[in-house]
Amino acid sequence: MIGRHIRYKVLCALAAVNFYGVAKQQNTAIPVADTSIVSLSKPDSSRSEIPDLNKLVVHASRKQPVYSAAAQPAAVFNAEEITRTAGAAEDVSRYIASLPQVVASLGENFDNALYVRGGRPSEVVFMVDGIEFENVNHFSRANSSGGPVGFINSDFVKNVSFFAGNAPASYPSRLSSVIDVTMKAGSFTRPRHSLSAKLTGGMFSTEGPLGGGDASYAAAGRYIDFSPLRRFIGDRGIPRLGDCYFKGVLAANEQWDVAVTGLGSYNRFDFDYPVVEADDINGVVHENTVQERQRIIQGGAGITGRLRSGSLSNTTTLACSFRRGEDHDSLHDFRDLFFSGRYNENPVRREEDGRIRSALTSVGTWMPDAHRTVTVGARAGYQRYRLFTGDYQFHYGNYVVCTGAGPVEVEWSRLPRIRTLTLEAAEAGGHLEYAARHGVFESSVGIRSDYYGLLKKYAFSPKGTIGFDWGRWGKVRGSGGLQHQFPTDMPSLFFYYFSFDTTMDDATAARRTGSFLQQLEPLRCWQASVDYESRPVPWARLQTGVYFKWYDREYHYVSPKMQEVITFNDVVEPVLAKQNGLRKSYGAELMLGGGGDGILTWSAGGSLFDVRNRYSNGKWYDDWTNVRYTGSFSLGVRLFDHHQLSASARMNGGRPYCSEVIVADCIGRKSPVFEVGEGYYTKRFDRLFATHMRYCFEYRIRRLTTEWFVEVINLFNSQPVLEYRFNGATMQEVKPFGLVPIFGGKVTW
Repeated sequence: MIGRHIRYKVLCALAAVNFYGVAKQQNTAIPVADTSIVSLSKPDSSRSEIPDLNKLVVHASRKQPVYSAAAQPAAVFNAEEITRTAGAAEDVSRYIASLPQVVASLGENFDNALYVRGGRPSEVVFMVDGIEFENVNHFSRANSSGGPVGFINSDFVKNVSFFAGNAPASYPSRLSSVIDVTMKAGSFTRPRHSLSAKLTGGMFSTEGPLGGGDASYAAAGRYIDFSPLRRFIGDRGIPRLGDCYFKGVLAANEQWDVAVTGLGSYNRFDFDYPVVEADDINGVVHENTVQERQRIIQGGAGITGRLRSGSLSNTTTLACSFRRGEDHDSLHDFRDLFFSGRYNENPVRREEDGRIRSALTSVGTWMPDAHRTVTVGARAGYQRYRLFTGDYQFHYGNYVVCTGAGPVEVEWSRLPRIRTLTLEAAEAGGHLEYAARHGVFESSVGIRSDYYGLLKKYAFSPKGTIGFDWGRWGKVRGSGGLQHQFPTDMPSLFFYYFSFDTTMDDATAARRTGSFLQQLEPLRCWQASVDYESRPVPWARLQTGVYFKWYDREYHYVSPKMQEVITFNDVVEPVLAKQNGLRKSYGAELMLGGGGDGILTWSAGGSLFDVRNRYSNGKWYDDWTNVRYTGSFSLGVRLFDHHQLSASARMNGGRPYCSEVIVADCIGRKSPVFEVGEGYYTKRFDRLFATHMRYCFEYRIRRLTTEWFVEVINLFNSQPVLEYRFNGATMQEVKPFGLVPIFGGKVTW
């Protein structure tokens, strides 16, 4: 249903982001980060005169452990880089979309679905202070990142580590990438508050010390409602959304600390869209307007405790995330008996997808000396799906079937289709990783094990890295391993398949769905990459790499929009198809960046890649995400302490598609069919190119700080064709939103 949402959803979603920023562009060079054990104890009171001691409460321990070569992220960035970069709209996912490893905006509205090195959005996992999310976006799809903007408040993001492939064994195994978001704690020294506004919404945040400085809190909430702009957007889409954030930290001493994090979001979208349908008797066309409502509630909470003693440390996290999405269509304002006579209640269709994931994770680290690190961890979890579908059709009477002899009128009836299903199971896992560094040589080896309760299957994911650091001559690193993943879309796919049998009760449908899931193997991908990083001149950093990915547990594509998942045996019973389809992805990436400490920051990067699927005919064809190349450029300037200006540009090739033509049957009912005479995916949509600009003015009056900004998304109003959609009569072009200006301000005291 989300695919029908038009560009005005993005106007709201972009308006929901945080409320300050301009131009400090990202430095995507791989950092040699300090991974020493941290202490969140309160700062020395003698330094209380420093305005922002929140940045000083993390202290290094006396030992300097090795930063595991396997743990080197593709990029590390902070809140300032997110909020000050034009086009990011102060959103984590939109910022990641500017990196050369990532393709985004393949759907309408320049959405946030992330395709990392040829992977699917469902192959990405977000870790927010240890809380696992499938996606972090408002208006998102259940099995992908989707949506135009996220619900993570970038004002309180401390840093983000983006792993495009071989992530450390301590992270959940994912075929594509891991995005680790660490949120800020509140100030331990003095209260701080802010109030901001943008378009039709606003945000309030507060933070400060608790308990005499041994603890701190941070809290924020924001809400956007586009109802006041109803007359400008023509009643075609009225979005409302909001989100909230909280983090509390207790840091009693150097040995232990406890942190509690909570995030929540709510969004609702009311949307009208036209439909066309032909009469089943005479082919006469009827037009209608369907009212759709989408509502999503999602969020999570977690508590993390850290304990340190000499060369040993332990981090234990108890976390839970949830999502409940609902869509329904209504014919409330329509009186044509052709439509109203087909349904026995209103709304005429309703779907729900609810998910809960909880986990208890404990990770221990031992550093026998300054050159070696051993990490071991265990995990116990729980996963729950609650799915519902209701299609309240009540067909009766006659309809026409087209046969070789011509139209034949037959009698039929169709009962409403209503189905509810709950799936739940325990999960477990563990990992072990060893890293060492000797001179210029560094290496790591690790293995992760996972038990997927719904599949009743185990998976083992080994990985390793070898690297050389030649100082001024740069660093080279080779990495390889195996990744496994639970197929997040299969529970809903099997559920909706069995829901079409209206004679089957819920218990039987649940039993068959569970049986099919237990026949599945975890998804699998073999990965290898080689990366090089250097600083050829003092004012620039170079990062480049090549990679190869091999998926060998896919389902075969039969046509561009159909995979062979369920087949039938000799007695016409559904059976699961063989899970031995193949997909491959390979490419090369380059990134240059500079500045960061002065008045100027800049970056430029791009990639060339290829993504292919093997079809059931044994031939290889373009994957539908294969846009072939990406490119980006960003420039930021700070002028006279008060003015900040940034500009950015992002491009990628048009994705492949198969043309469709409209055919009519014997009584004129129309439908689209593929044109495959020249092969699958031989044509491409328009190339994507978007330019963004942001200006911010900052001014401080004693303890009061004000920021005012304007950001223009898609400055030159580029609207490429991203898809063609059949509306029941014709094929319509699907385009992203056009030029979107965003104005706002923020006051902090």
